[in-house]
Amino acid sequence: MIRLRTRDGRLRLPDARIGIGLGLVALSVLSGLRLSGASTQGREVLAYVAPFATGHLIARSDLTVVVVRADGPSARTFVDAAARAQVIGRPLARAVQANGLVLTGDVGRSTPEVREITVPVAAEHALGGDLEPGDRVDVLATFDREGDTARTLMVTSGAEVVAAVRDDAVFGGAGSVAALTLSVRNEDAMYVVFAARTADLDVVRTAVVPDGRTRVDISEVP
Repeated sequence: MIRLRTRDGRLRLPDARIGIGLGLVALSVLSGLRLSGASTQGREVLAYVAPFATGHLIARSDLTVVVVRADGPSARTFVDAAARAQVIGRPLARAVQANGLVLTGDVGRSTPEVREITVPVAAEHALGGDLEPGDRVDVLATFDREGDTARTLMVTSGAEVVAAVRDDAVFGGAGSVAALTLSVRNEDAMYVVFAARTADLDVVRTAVVPDGRTRVDISEVP
């Protein structure tokens, strides 16, 4: 029991050590509350709203802001929401998925040497339509199918699927694939357009291409 008065009736003055101790306890409690509040606030970073292929130019509408609570080496690669303007208009250096965080390694430094092009192709000639953004495919073209000069040639290899265009389906279904939007090398774009208008196309998953053979040579086209 703490006595507030001495034996002769005078008020007892509190020990200075008690006051210092109480002050230190209060300070530690306040510091803990501040740290707790900081840890629950999190960090605002950028994320993708949809999947995008390599070379896609980042638009403002492609990004959203999410709050994360992370630290360490991996967190240093996150792009803060405040840096949004620095990535707008830049090309993607690799394919990304919806809801994925924007990382510093995702953003390219220059205009990509690729072009996006949409080519009509039926699902039965495009792996049954089982293709997702980021998949790598080769495009084969069969020229003069009914003639004496019929031949099948590769018009581009390693093209990246950007999106699948689907027919309207009955009862609100996804519909079947009617065309593919592909990201192809600049030098292949002309051959892909020519083949789409004059040949029958087939899309296959990318395989190893022999050295020196990346696309059709114009001399081979019937």
